[in-house]
Amino acid sequence: MNADYESFLFSGKTHYKGTSNKINQEFEYLIHFIEDEAIYTTKSYSSQFIQHLESISSKKFKTTSDNSNVQNWWCSVNELSKDRILHSKITSTNLAIELDLEKEAKLVCDDFIPVDGHLYKMPGELSGRGHLIYPKDRTRIEKLIRENQTLIEEPIRDRVIDFSTLVLSSDKYLVYENIVDQKFQYKGTRLIEPRIELGAKYFDVIEKTIQHYGKLGASYPYSIDSYAYRRGESVEVAAICEVNPRKTMGYIAYRLKEFFNSEYASMLILPKRTRNVEGAKWLSPQENRFQIVYLSAKTSDELLHLEAEVLKP
Repeated sequence: MNADYESFLFSGKTHYKGTSNKINQEFEYLIHFIEDEAIYTTKSYSSQFIQHLESISSKKFKTTSDNSNVQNWWCSVNELSKDRILHSKITSTNLAIELDLEKEAKLVCDDFIPVDGHLYKMPGELSGRGHLIYPKDRTRIEKLIRENQTLIEEPIRDRVIDFSTLVLSSDKYLVYENIVDQKFQYKGTRLIEPRIELGAKYFDVIEKTIQHYGKLGASYPYSIDSYAYRRGESVEVAAICEVNPRKTMGYIAYRLKEFFNSEYASMLILPKRTRNVEGAKWLSPQENRFQIVYLSAKTSDELLHLEAEVLKP
């Protein structure tokens, strides 16, 4: 699965070897719906889970403990110095600044003074884990300052909606909604067009971003994260929040939608299992930390209603 590769890139370590660790085991079984090859893992899945997965997929769940010919699935592994640039949030922030899309975000390092009510992003963390708010996260931020870490500083904005563009090739991409909590952590994908008007300017930015990351060596698929936020009486779009040059959970949700031939679909990541309702398929082993449920519906309104039903206590 090698979902741990980004964490490795910014860990200071110098040699990466794919392993079947807890991070990868949280999500590796999802490859079952996308590929036909056996999944490398050292996890022993219960017969009950295997039967469940095979019953909803109508295909055999294949795994192997032989790591002699393991392929990296989550993202490619290349020269580390280049991959660090490719995966760093600093790269996407610099691009937003260069394209004159971002006038308030900046890079800070050394003995900078944190600003109340601002967000400080670490360059190499995923799914909002490296998002720190001052002064709430004062201790962590001040520690990073002492360590001369470069951070991305931006004001906390009144977000209206989070969304991403899934780039499948140089000329094929689609836009979908993200479900993000108040701590900026990713909680799911909703495969409907964002409920906000996106004009030609936004798609021009997407084209330029694809060209830029192509020159850096990004391979498909990958995702460009964006969001809309209120500024006074108007709503503005941050077209490049960050770029994830790898497969993403949004990509997995897209492939699940194809696999199950759904008209509309969501994939939610929850801390525990909730209600069983019609139209919902629980995909993850019950012992996993992250419980993943796939939802399908015939209309976008029906999908939103189904999400609300699943999330009821």
